[in-house]
Parts: sequence; structure tokens; C-alpha cells
Amino acid sequence: MTFSFSRREFLKVVAGSMCSTTIASEGLGHSGILGYMGGSEARADELPLKESMYYKKLENLRIECEICPRKCKVADLERGYCGNKENRDGKYYTLVYSRPCSVHVDPIEKKPLFHYLPGTPALSIATAGCNIECKFC
Repeated sequence: MTFSFSRREFLKVVAGSMCSTTIASEGLGHSGILGYMGGSEARADELPLKESMYYKKLENLRIECEICPRKCKVADLERGYCGNKENRDGKYYTLVYSRPCSVHVDPIEKKPLFHYLPGTPALSIATAGCNIECKFC
């Protein structure tokens, strides 16, 4: 059995299988990788939204994000500082869940871990949006 898909599609499947037990547990069957590939890519507005886990509901459909120290207070139909979560009718939804823009294996020395297992590879997964203003970025 041979598979024919692009590098981008392959990375989507690999990243998806790391984040989803459904794809990993069903292996290469019709519902697994082949079913996931499906021939046509889903657009971002067609994918289901995932409700964020860490936020506090406030009055007037406002919320307070509890993911980072910024504690953004977000009104209805607005986004926090990072831009990757949105308040919709008093519920805070992540717009980047299961949508990595970068998946890469890096040396552990690139991570902010001081003298932790030198020479070990580390999996890096990135999504759009950030709440930090690094000088080197």
C-alpha cells in the first residue's frame, strides 16, 4: 500500500496524530490517516471551535482570560492580546486548537531549560499568536 500526499499534508497528519488519540489509535485505516486526508482540505472557518479551559466569566458577556499573567478582559466578539482566542457570547474560544503552523524537532539547548538533558531532541509545536514581546523576535 503506497500513500501519495504532499509534505504539508504529511506534517498536518503527524501533528494531528500527536494531538488526537482518534487518528493515532485508528492507524492507517479509512477513518485514520486516509480518512483525515479526505482529498479536500477544510477551511479554517469550517473547523469546529474549541472552548478555552482557563477563563473567568464576568458581567455583560465579558470574560477574563486566565492563561497568562496579562489577564486580558475581553468584550463580546473581541480577542485578547495574543489574538488567538475570541469571546463569543460570553464563551472564550481558541482559534488555533489543532492548527499548528510549525512542527519541528529542535535541540533541547534552544529551549529555556538550563542544563536539562544536554543533546536531547525536543519537539516544538507552534501556533499563531503570542503574548510576549521578545526583543529577538
